[in-house]
Amino acid sequence: MKLKFHPTHPILNQDHVGSSMWWEQIKDIQNPLITDQDNHIQCHFIYRKKNSDHHVLIDIYSQTPSVYEQWNLFHCIENTDVCVYEIALPRDWFGSYVIVETVEHPPLTTIAAERRAWWVQQLQQCAQVDPYNAYPSYKGQIAAVIHQMYAVDEFPIISKSNSLNRYQSKSWHSEILNTCYQIDIYTTEDHKSLQETPFDLPLILFLDGQLWSQQSALHTKLAQHTILHRIKPAMYVLIHSAFERRQHDYGCHDQFSHAVVNELIPWLQQWQANIDLNQVSLIGQSLGGLCAIHSSILYPNTFQHVVAQSGAYWWSDLTHSPFLQSQRDAYHSAAHKPPIGTQTTSTSDVQTTPDFNHLIQPHLAAYSTSTQFHMSAGQCESDMYELSQQLDLQFKHHGIHSNFHPFYGGHDPVHWHHDLLNTLQHILA
Repeated sequence: MKLKFHPTHPILNQDHVGSSMWWEQIKDIQNPLITDQDNHIQCHFIYRKKNSDHHVLIDIYSQTPSVYEQWNLFHCIENTDVCVYEIALPRDWFGSYVIVETVEHPPLTTIAAERRAWWVQQLQQCAQVDPYNAYPSYKGQIAAVIHQMYAVDEFPIISKSNSLNRYQSKSWHSEILNTCYQIDIYTTEDHKSLQETPFDLPLILFLDGQLWSQQSALHTKLAQHTILHRIKPAMYVLIHSAFERRQHDYGCHDQFSHAVVNELIPWLQQWQANIDLNQVSLIGQSLGGLCAIHSSILYPNTFQHVVAQSGAYWWSDLTHSPFLQSQRDAYHSAAHKPPIGTQTTSTSDVQTTPDFNHLIQPHLAAYSTSTQFHMSAGQCESDMYELSQQLDLQFKHHGIHSNFHPFYGGHDPVHWHHDLLNTLQHILA
């Protein structure tokens, strides 16, 4: 049989590749097919194409080239429905991937915004279930279906729990935003102990709450550590984001921050009177990480802790932030210097499209807060890793309590999950 390419795994070179018997064999082996190499593993991701005219793509978070650079297309074995994507990964790799099958040809444009718009549409409408992966899939911030792979077995797997202790869903209507949000609430207090010795609960707010509602491993660990008295009992509030509003709400939108502080927190306190307003924490990832930092700057005395993982501090859209618009004017009028920790950049470049890190620089000189900032980024991330370090240095330069640390992996909910567990254990100790 003639191949359009030459896969290295022996199973892909069998005479009956693509037959019903062969596909049954793949079910038993599981996706991806892995062979050990000297210092890495060679992975073959297998997909059964539904239509010969379709295009099949993959994104292995923080491992495949960015969609801004190239489309990561599966190769097809000629005269079969077998599609293969081959990649070398670290021997201890674990993380997420998404597979897309689409009738549309990937656009040839080099314009980043157009490539992103096309890819986002595919993630929402054409992300595929991988029947040859035994790990539970989950829904991401954008993609309808995301899969997990683990080359090692030492990490808890993201899975949906159907019996979380004291887990409730409510609808919060924001009058400021004229929008309803689903809110999931998970508490770890012992009601018997609470009745015997009343105490107030720390309040932990999660942005992109639908992502964390799925993760029973996170809830289980929190419950276990609470029972063992390693962390305090707490009230965890997971604020869902809708994709069509996520960029609007989290992209430095002052009104969203106002709604969280002035509407949501008082609303929660009416429902759960024993909330400790001196122990409120806000947690976000990617654009949510930017939103968490932005909210804490608008409200310097509201949050005890702010956790920002892989924050999108490159953001420069000021449409919904009168506060940042005023900072832009101050930034341009001041005899400013580049943010602490940055390379020297031409003044004209900085003034044309100042990002979040640049815009808040004048404000930090007079900024006073008791908030403790916990910033992190994956070792496989580039811009977000560097920008997180820069923001951490800016905060420290102005006497703000801040900590940056790297975590294994990249821009991936699976990696955020494990890093977040460690951070929560620290702030709730």
